[in-house]
Amino acid sequence: MATTLLPDILYYDPTRPAAYPNNGRKLTDDVMDGFIFILSNGKITGDNVGPHKDLLASFPYVGPPHKTRFVELEAA
Repeated sequence: MATTLLPDILYYDPTRPAAYPNNGRKLTDDVMDGFIFILSNGKITGDNVGPHKDLLASFPYVGPPHKTRFVELEAA
């Protein structure tokens, strides 16, 4: 199971669409939801954060970290 969650190599075949975990992953894939589901044995289905939607045109491609959850915790 550990090699499935934390592979040494994430294989990618450019002739097929990117799709985690079978063929690489896109920056917009919310892979944490899958990890949480597996690690909790299906009891938790997601982290309610979602994937990045603010991708940049150049490196590092991913925008700033999500702050929604942090703000919710501070307000509580």
